[in-house]
Amino acid sequence: NEAADKMGVDVMRWMYCNHKPENNLLFGYHRADEARRAFLLPIWNVYSFFVTYANAAEFEPVETRQSADHPLDCWITAEVQDLVNRMTTELDAYDLSATCSELHQTIDALTNWYIRLSRRRFAGKTTPEDQQKALHTLYDVLITVCQLLAPFCPYITDAIYLNLASGEHGSIHLTDCPAARELSKTEQALLQKTRLMRLIVSLGNAVRSNAKVK
Repeated sequence: NEAADKMGVDVMRWMYCNHKPENNLLFGYHRADEARRAFLLPIWNVYSFFVTYANAAEFEPVETRQSADHPLDCWITAEVQDLVNRMTTELDAYDLSATCSELHQTIDALTNWYIRLSRRRFAGKTTPEDQQKALHTLYDVLITVCQLLAPFCPYITDAIYLNLASGEHGSIHLTDCPAARELSKTEQALLQKTRLMRLIVSLGNAVRSNAKVK
């Protein structure tokens, strides 16, 4: 109880879920700080980022909106749907640590790729229509990711959901889990190309870092 009060219950739950049962559990306040900094803070930062720009643009979600057509929106939407598919398979097999790894990778793609490459769109420096499309996409992604994360970190996800969705269902834990579906050939090709591009960039950054080139 003392550890839960000091670490935060969501952080403690994430540490347990992210742990592979065949390994020793490294538990302590330093490990909790690492878990908070590496995973929960990025999620909260994405939420804070969205709220800042959504409020500035007077954004309101529209249920009858058209599907996203911007390449970045199409990619992150496909990435999150692929996460839903993989998590469904892994949770059916009770593989919590693999599921946590999938969540971590998707949050990294969301924060370090989608948001960074879309900053001009969120700031309204393209067109008002494009800004609204970007905000709608990030809104949908946040809701879906929070629904996937809710069983692991129930409090932070419920807080985010209740603010974004105005408590439509009373709690995120009363909503349906996102459903798995087979990706289209176009979505599969987009994921493959984007993941290859990200790998090439990461390898290039590693070489640059080793050579101490800024």
